[in-house]
Amino acid sequence: HRRGAGAGDVEYSCGGGGYGTPHQRKPEEISRDVREKWVSVAVAREVYGVVCDASGTLDRVATEALRKSHVASV
Repeated sequence: HRRGAGAGDVEYSCGGGGYGTPHQRKPEEISRDVREKWVSVAVAREVYGVVCDASGTLDRVATEALRKSHVASV
């Protein structure tokens, strides 16, 4: 299959490795990922310890409590 000059490929991927433990990532970044549908609400909560709704609205108080309970259980 031939392409014209300047043609290129675009590839989208989600779930990159990232740095550090998931619970140390910034809640605002995770809620943005939920809003953009890269991460589900359930994964935000279970993996990253971030509480937000499907629109990505962050619940800071619940996130802090969830992350504190995670640290206490480790």
